Amino acid sequence: MQGKKLILLLTAAIGIWSCSTEVDLNAPYDSKTVVFGLLDPGLDTQWVKINRTWLGEGNNALVAAIRDSSEYEAGAFVGVVQEIQNGSVISTYALHDTLLDNKETDGIFYGPEHKAYYFATPAGLNSNSEYRISLDFPNKVDVEASTNIIATVVGNIIYPPIGNDNFKLNWATVSPNGTTYANQNIKWSSTANAKRYEAKLRIWIKEKEYADNAQTQLLEERIISLDWSLGTESPASTNGGETILLPVNGESFYRFIASRFEANPRIRRELGIWDPVVQIARSFDLVLVVANEELDTYLDINEPVTGIIQERPEYTNIANGLGLFASRSSQEAPGYGYTDGTMKELAIGEFTSTLGFCSPNPFNEFYCGE
Repeated sequence: MQGKKLILLLTAAIGIWSCSTEVDLNAPYDSKTVVFGLLDPGLDTQWVKINRTWLGEGNNALVAAIRDSSEYEAGAFVGVVQEIQNGSVISTYALHDTLLDNKETDGIFYGPEHKAYYFATPAGLNSNSEYRISLDFPNKVDVEASTNIIATVVGNIIYPPIGNDNFKLNWATVSPNGTTYANQNIKWSSTANAKRYEAKLRIWIKEKEYADNAQTQLLEERIISLDWSLGTESPASTNGGETILLPVNGESFYRFIASRFEANPRIRRELGIWDPVVQIARSFDLVLVVANEELDTYLDINEPVTGIIQERPEYTNIANGLGLFASRSSQEAPGYGYTDGTMKELAIGEFTSTLGFCSPNPFNEFYCGE
């Protein structure tokens, strides 16, 4: 969840609480402060979005395109974030504002420039502390929220193993009798204050596009990364140290690849980036995205509604405001390779044989060649 995700969350919140069609105001409107901040213990800068709801005469979809409708003017409040241990404040960080220009412009809200707030944490954040954001307004009620911090424990991924330069994932074994798909058991140990884990496999592919079907004249070469979601798991408690096992079906790997590409005789696809030092095609990164309890609750409530009752409950942990102040983190284990059987099934198998896959490994049966 980066700055873009915060913006998307903010957009959704403003849409729920502020947007309307033609409106005739019959009573004073009480504008609410909207706060979205996801603190990451491994970053040296923490970002927070602070906006306000609004209601205007006439068509509010037109008002949404005006930046001042949802942004506070300079000096409207004094913001700080305090680090707290055992009920005592041990550090205070001032919130600073800046203008960013990375907001998408295809929605109803203003963009690409927008105001965001930040505070510097050169030493990261302490998982043994609580962090409290306070917004002091001179002419309206103050806003406050608190969150704990997810612990960052390097090396909590157990399988696939970290630090083995020659480790290869096996998704299939091909024999004269057919293909046997191999399941993988992704395994890791939970960290303190972590309530939800989303596991994904990042797949690296080099795609070469040619001017002719014989693939003699190269037009373009590009590197593609695909994030394959493996699933979401939650530990029984937030104390940490719990082993979590996530089974992944081997056949689903090939089905995922088949769903993302179309057959084209002028495109050749290499699975992985060849590392000549250890002679492995580095093709997979395992990524764990971690949420604390506040963020987990928010995500649960905002998941797509599938039942008969469509109304969502409301959730915010912002006192005298709306939004979310929580913690998240991520861990990545990069550079896994794959077995010969995995490549063989990708090249000639049921789901992917028409997609032009080959291996950058010169010693593999399905070597791409020069």
